[in-house]
Amino acid sequence: MCSLFFCIANERIYINSIAPESLRMIGLTKSESHMVCKKRKESPLHSLDDLKDMIGDEKFKKLKLDGIIF
Repeated sequence: MCSLFFCIANERIYINSIAPESLRMIGLTKSESHMVCKKRKESPLHSLDDLKDMIGDEKFKKLKLDGIIF
């Protein structure tokens, strides 16, 4: 598992390696964060559409997505 300091650099969030606790910074709930981490172990996220498919359209619109890197 990656800590916040190793997965955020130059104000970019590396979505495929950031810890579940740190995913909450962009607006995910605790359960959503753990779901994303579980799914990315099976297959890394390749786009924002992958994230949107997991959490739904309405929640996706509320996220702070500046600086996300795949």
